[in-house]
Amino acid sequence: MDNISERVRMARHLNEQGLSKTNIASDLGVHRTTVHRWLNDAECGKRKRKSKLDPYRDYIRSRLRDYNLPGSVVLREIQELGYTGRITILRDFMLTVKSGYIQKVVDRFETDPGRQGQIDWGDCGYIMVGGIPRKLNLFLIVLGYSRYMWGEFTTTTRRPELMRLLEKGFLDIGGVPREVIVDNMKQAIDIARSQSSPAVVNSDFLEFGSWYGFKTVACPPYWPQAKGKVERGIF
Repeated sequence: MDNISERVRMARHLNEQGLSKTNIASDLGVHRTTVHRWLNDAECGKRKRKSKLDPYRDYIRSRLRDYNLPGSVVLREIQELGYTGRITILRDFMLTVKSGYIQKVVDRFETDPGRQGQIDWGDCGYIMVGGIPRKLNLFLIVLGYSRYMWGEFTTTTRRPELMRLLEKGFLDIGGVPREVIVDNMKQAIDIARSQSSPAVVNSDFLEFGSWYGFKTVACPPYWPQAKGKVERGIF
C-alpha cells in the first residue's frame, strides 16, 4: 500500500472500526504518531467544514441571551429566515450557547457579603384550617454570599404577607441586603422584564424597598439558574 492517501483512508476506516492507534500503525507499517496525526488532521477537517447553521449563529445567540427557548421555536424562526438544515445540529449549538449563558448568569449572582438576598415561594400542598383546606406555601430568603436560609410557612401569598415576611426575615437575619432578587412574582412585579425593557416594580413594593434600603432586581425570565440558591432551597 504505497499510496499515502490510501493509507490515510485505511487508517481512518480502521479507527472507525474501533482499532487502537497502535494496532493501526502495525497493520499499515507506520509509526503510531503518524496514525495519530492522520486521524487528528481528519477531525480538524471535519470541524472546518461549513455548516448550514453558520449564517444564523449570531441570531440564535441573541435569541437565547435572555430567553431559554426550545429548539422547535428557534428552528421555526430561522427557517423563516432561510435555514434548510436539520434540528439536530441546531440543538447541539443551542446546548453550547445555553451552557455559556447559564454560567454567566450564575457568575453574575455570586455576590459579596451583604449585597444580595434571593426570595421565592414554594408550593407545599394543602393544610386544613378550621375544617377548610387551605393552600400551604413556604416563603424563603437565601443570602447570596453565606447561603444562610430563612423561611416560614404561610397560607397566603398576597403582597401584604410578602412584606410582613420580609420584615420578619430581615429582623431574624439581622440585616437587610442591598439587593433583593425576585423572579416575575406578581406581588412585586407589575410588568415582567423582557428582551427590550427592564421589569416594572410595583409601586407599593418599590416604596417598601426604599424604606428598608434595598433595590428590587428581577432576574431574567425563563432562567431559573439566576436564582438557583433559593430554587435549590425550595426544590
